[in-house]
Amino acid sequence: MKKFKMIATDLDETLLNKKKQISKNNIQALRDATKTGSIVVLASGRVMKSIESYKKAIDIEAPIISCNGAYVKNLNGDIILDRQIPFETIKEIARIGDKYGVYYHFYNSENIYSKFKDDKYKKYYFTSGYDNEKVNIKIQYDDIEEIKEKNIPIYKTLFISLDIELRDKVEEELKNIPNTTVTSSIRNNIEVTAKGVDKGAALKKLAQIYNIENKDIIAIGDNRNDIPMIEYAGLGIAVRNSAKNLKDKAKLVVCSNEEDAVAKVIKKYILKEEF
Repeated sequence: MKKFKMIATDLDETLLNKKKQISKNNIQALRDATKTGSIVVLASGRVMKSIESYKKAIDIEAPIISCNGAYVKNLNGDIILDRQIPFETIKEIARIGDKYGVYYHFYNSENIYSKFKDDKYKKYYFTSGYDNEKVNIKIQYDDIEEIKEKNIPIYKTLFISLDIELRDKVEEELKNIPNTTVTSSIRNNIEVTAKGVDKGAALKKLAQIYNIENKDIIAIGDNRNDIPMIEYAGLGIAVRNSAKNLKDKAKLVVCSNEEDAVAKVIKKYILKEEF
C-alpha cells in the first residue's frame, strides 16, 4: 500500500466529536502521522485563532486552512493566502441578511463581528461552533461602516437560519452577488467568501509549496464546503455522518466522527495498520 504524504482534515463533524473535542485516539494518530513525515493539515471554516487552539491541543506543527481557504498558514506559520471580501461586497451581503431578517456574522482571522445584541441570538452563535471557546472571539458593532473605518479584514460571512425554506431563499439571492463563493458546512447555514476561495484551492496551494502531488494526499470531510478538497485529493474520504452530496463525491466512506474516523484512516493509510 502506498504512503500518503499529506492528510487534510475538516474539524467540525469530522475530527471533532459532538462535544467539539478531539479524542485521545485522534490526537495520538495525528501525532504519529507527523512522525512518519506526512504533513497534517487542519482545514476548517472557523477563524484561524480557533483552529490554532486545536492545533495547540494536538501539539503538532501543521498548516492551517481557515475561513474555508480564505486565510491560510504554512508549517512555519507564514501567511500564504489572504483573500479578503471587499467592503462593498460586505455591505451587499449585510443588506440581504437584513432584508430577510436572518442572523449573520463576519469573520476575520481572530474574531467574529456581529451586530446582533439580544441573548436570543446566542443559539445561532453556538450553532456556529464556538460555544466551547476558552477565549472571547465575538465583537459587537453598531454600524457596518465601523468595519471599513477600523480597516478590519473580512474573510467570511456566516448566515444561520433554523427556517430551512428561508435559508434557501437567502442563499439563492446571495449567489447573485458578483465575485463571491457561496457554500455551506451544515444544512442550516450559508457561508460566503471571495470568488475562488475554497478548501480545495487552499490545499492545492499547500501541495505546491511542499511539492506534493494530489495523488499523494488524503482529505477527510463531512459537508458541502469540504467537497473541493475531497475532489482535489487523491483519496477523498467522507465520514459516515456526512451530507449525501459529499458522500457522492468521495472515493471512500468510513465510520463517523464519533468513532474516531480520522485516527482509523491514519492508521490504515499512513501508519499502515488495519482498521
